[in-house]
Amino acid sequence: MNLHQLKVFYYVAQCLSFSKASEELHISQPAVSVQVRKLEEETGVELIEQIGKKLYLTEPGAQLKGYAEEIFAAERQAENMLADYRGLNTGELIIGTSSTLGTYYVPQLLTEFRRHFPKLEVSFKMGNTEWAEEQILKNQVDMALVERDLAHASDCSMMPFLNDHLVVIAGPDHPFVGQEITAAQLATQPFILREPGSNSRKVFRTLMSQRGLPIQILMELESPEAIKRLVSSGLGLGIASALTLEWEVACGRLKVLRVADFVMERQFAIVWHKDKKPNRASLAFTDFVCCYTSAHQDLLADCECARSPAPDVRKIVQV
Repeated sequence: MNLHQLKVFYYVAQCLSFSKASEELHISQPAVSVQVRKLEEETGVELIEQIGKKLYLTEPGAQLKGYAEEIFAAERQAENMLADYRGLNTGELIIGTSSTLGTYYVPQLLTEFRRHFPKLEVSFKMGNTEWAEEQILKNQVDMALVERDLAHASDCSMMPFLNDHLVVIAGPDHPFVGQEITAAQLATQPFILREPGSNSRKVFRTLMSQRGLPIQILMELESPEAIKRLVSSGLGLGIASALTLEWEVACGRLKVLRVADFVMERQFAIVWHKDKKPNRASLAFTDFVCCYTSAHQDLLADCECARSPAPDVRKIVQV
């Protein structure tokens, strides 16, 4: 079996799109189609079928995708092992991240990391917490920066590095602004929340369920920025990380509501599969994350290795 053809098939199987696979592989779309067709011809098995404009994996195609995942994960591990012997002059590091960190924390961190290790090839994938955990378990990423509260925590190794506070946000003209309200009052309001699988949604739902209170979900979105804009327009309330609100609160576009006895806290951690041995690049990245967090105490919360204090959320709460 031609490994190049298998790799092309694997990218198509992941994206279920010839055009997206061509972008990922940096080759033309016709070339992608040709390689997949050649693989099907050589194996004598139909792997992908097209119905209308959509692509679907056949049963053997889905099974082959699973084998391809294992093959290319092993290939990456072999490359990283050899890179360890050469030092940190080369190598690949794939980082997964949840949406909050991926939007507000990881881009600048990776920029700084690349300055220190310019010859390391680093990329990151972003999704919600549930997606990131799946990527770890399937060995699709070397490690992930995600919320510590994982469904399969026993299968993972973790290093906490950042405390986060979730808050209830409202538009500037909402009648709750300036009051101390109760959780029961939140149950009377429509909410714009993250999609299922999001940790912020899970934390909020857990606290409301503990009080026997329902949540009126008006809308579900994958984008934290889109949620903040809709909340700012007065469409409903939302849940957001305090780390993401400095600009909107300073401009008066959003207000943080004071809710009595309703503390939403979570902890971010560097997470990797417990059976995966970190290579030198992974260890260097882990150390860098702790150092970076410690150096940015004005913007970030407590780094476990630095033991610095968590930010005072009261500074951005409407009083």
